[in-house]
Amino acid sequence: MRNKNEYRIQDTPEYIMVKRITDEENRKNIIEALKSFAILLTAFFISIWLFTNFLLNIETIIDWWNNFQIEIFLIDIIIWLKKIIS
Repeated sequence: MRNKNEYRIQDTPEYIMVKRITDEENRKNIIEALKSFAILLTAFFISIWLFTNFLLNIETIIDWWNNFQIEIFLIDIIIWLKKIIS
């Protein structure tokens, strides 16, 4: 059985303070790592979604490119911008 008067370093105020600070820093680091992982995961799924949409619409894109006329395209952009501005 342990003696109650036995000196333990874990009971010192300095040790407790350092442990709290370290725990808080570890918690902050874990939260930052989780945020970064969530952003990476989101970017990965968005890139997969964009790639699959590109593959699904590649025939339409090729048809549009073959029939592309710069004048009509520019007029459409001007009309679209006027709709947004007004």
